[in-house]
Amino acid sequence: MPHRPSAQQRLRALDFKIQVKERFDAFTFDFRLGVVQDQRPSAGDVRKGRIVTLFKLPACTPGYSRCLAPALDYDCAGGTGDGPKYTGFVYVTGSDPYGLDADNDGRGCE
Repeated sequence: MPHRPSAQQRLRALDFKIQVKERFDAFTFDFRLGVVQDQRPSAGDVRKGRIVTLFKLPACTPGYSRCLAPALDYDCAGGTGDGPKYTGFVYVTGSDPYGLDADNDGRGCE
């Protein structure tokens, strides 16, 4: 497959100013790394002189102290969940989007 220039490279070549931000929303994003997940303003509203913001996935899912790469769902290894990803013990440091801390004590998959 031929190498395609990134969205950032293409926008810079057209003299747009860009910024890249991380955003995680397991319900609306697909999980292919390196793919722009969202853009503001939308493609139809882009005009020269405006800053284009590209949103990408963070390297780790927010809310866990051990890095869990973004996925549709994680379940505890050895449990009854159906995945598609599994993990062992993790500390829950904020939100718990995968529901790994059933008793809300800050420790998931214990």
